[in-house]
Amino acid sequence: MRYTLIKKEIRQLLPIAILLILFFTAQLIYEPFSGRLDEKSWSVICEYLEPDIPFPISLFLMILCLMTAYALFPREHDDRTIDYLYSLPVSRNAVFLSKFIAALLILCGSLMLGCLTEWLLQLFNSQPYTGDQFNLRTAITAYFLMAAFNFIMLSHGLLLSFFRRFGLLLLGMIWVFISSFKDKLPFLEYLNILNVAKMEYYGQTLLVPWKLIFINTSIGIISLLIAGFLWTTPAEQFSMWYQQFFKKRIGTIIGIATSIAVLIFFVTIVDRLMKDEVEKDLMKGQYASFQTATFSTEHYNLTYPQNLRKTAHELIGRADEVYVRTRDFLSAQDSGPIAADLTEQSNEHDGIAALYKIRMDIRKTKKLEDRLRIFAHETTHVFAILESNRKINDYWNSTLFFNEGLAEYVSYALYPDEERLEAKNLISAITWKRNKITFDDLADMASFNKKYSEALVYTLGHLWVKAISNTYGDKALSDILRALGREGAPTNLGSHLLWQDTLQAIDCDLEKINATWIKLLNDLSIKYEKRIEALPRLSGGVVGKEKGETILSAVLDRDLPQENLQFIVRYRKDSSVKHEDTHMIYGQIQWNKEPIEIRFSIPSFHLVGRRFEYQFGYIINQGDFPYFEEWQSGEN
Repeated sequence: MRYTLIKKEIRQLLPIAILLILFFTAQLIYEPFSGRLDEKSWSVICEYLEPDIPFPISLFLMILCLMTAYALFPREHDDRTIDYLYSLPVSRNAVFLSKFIAALLILCGSLMLGCLTEWLLQLFNSQPYTGDQFNLRTAITAYFLMAAFNFIMLSHGLLLSFFRRFGLLLLGMIWVFISSFKDKLPFLEYLNILNVAKMEYYGQTLLVPWKLIFINTSIGIISLLIAGFLWTTPAEQFSMWYQQFFKKRIGTIIGIATSIAVLIFFVTIVDRLMKDEVEKDLMKGQYASFQTATFSTEHYNLTYPQNLRKTAHELIGRADEVYVRTRDFLSAQDSGPIAADLTEQSNEHDGIAALYKIRMDIRKTKKLEDRLRIFAHETTHVFAILESNRKINDYWNSTLFFNEGLAEYVSYALYPDEERLEAKNLISAITWKRNKITFDDLADMASFNKKYSEALVYTLGHLWVKAISNTYGDKALSDILRALGREGAPTNLGSHLLWQDTLQAIDCDLEKINATWIKLLNDLSIKYEKRIEALPRLSGGVVGKEKGETILSAVLDRDLPQENLQFIVRYRKDSSVKHEDTHMIYGQIQWNKEPIEIRFSIPSFHLVGRRFEYQFGYIINQGDFPYFEEWQSGEN
């Protein structure tokens, strides 16, 4: 009888099954017309296998699972057609289970047809030169992850469908909550079901996040049991009552009003919690409250915390001086008023800039000259955006090193600090000498960020801009900005071609600039040769777990220098994590080890998933950029 019920439910879901099959096999229709099949590799056809795609496959699967779940019970209960099934000599639990199994078979079966479709299409080019041919292990693993996601999401969908439209509202609220607080509460990433079908690799091997799957499967089973209880017991009588009630005009009004009230309440709670977190951070610093004041100069509209009035007014008194000197240095046009928010607070940056807007943390620097330099740095960014017709932001992957390098070069030219500049040059020299970073590395930020510290775009970019100035003069810097944004400039160029084209437009030569840049770095590495030789390199990895902490150990390749180094490790989930969202902890020197080791203890709840990335390093001069080795991958 149960087998008959499952067949009956599959027939009932036939329209959805046809829709899913068309969705997963549509490539058979459009792929032959989108290009030559014998030139397409399996990895190109299976775009969802890419680790960092903006719209992961799990998002589409979630929609399909919810659509299927909502087609199982609500309509039949509302129309009373479910009564026929309940009149059969089978239990209500059997009816519930047969519907769930039928839906899961359709979801996973159509998914299997999609995988077979991709396999058939790749047969036309089974051994491409790129090496991205069909990999059975990867295919099976990917299918398992997506099938597991279907089981979990369908279970949740059955529970949410009991509450009809309010179920979707509840899902949205949970999603917003997890998204809002995942940085403050990293363990929430384990509750983000989208991570179950996220494609993560170790080398060429697709990983299975067993811990994540176990947690979400357990929660999914609980949802399934609750859904079974609600749909098969008298609790459904209440559901039918309020469905009939909400079909009436008064019920519709009350339903809309209730939804709006719940949404406002939830948004208010989230907003309050986020403000509480900000207030806690501010209380740790110098801000006693959120009371602010405003002041306008000829070129800036400034906002500052009242309890730092003296500090702010020292900067405000010379703000227009910074504007004029920066504008004249870049031979730029007036920008119009710039909004400068001096209430910014951050542990990761001194300031940030956008079009006509600057945000700056004035707590972090004690000297007025340092604040003026940072203010000039951010003002340079504003002019760079305008002079390049916003192209310096549009092409950020290729231009970020120039954008930050230009801001560093201008700010240090206007407000010099030789000691701090020497410290930055040392970081550039030691990193370049040990890693032989090239221009092409620097001009591809997405790839650069996977291997090196993002802070290097400031130091190495500064020297590249200095190479331009040494070769063609400071005027070339503003000419480059205008060349980037000139009318008729070719688009969609790779990083190297973009810079060749931009520099050729102002009669400059990329190879000549790069040669000067290499000479500057080589001269610096000779200048700091003794210090570079004295500074250690670090190697190591994960060595185990203790009391809820993941332990990393780094080995020094030489004796400790006389300099007082502070050893650190920075860690993140993967290269898609923003620089400001990475975490950093200090290490402890193990003096009893030979060679000397540094021990780091990372709270395990900070590490979500099977693998994470880490970067050993040390602080040479307090307040300056640390030295970091390359990013490595470790197992949690």
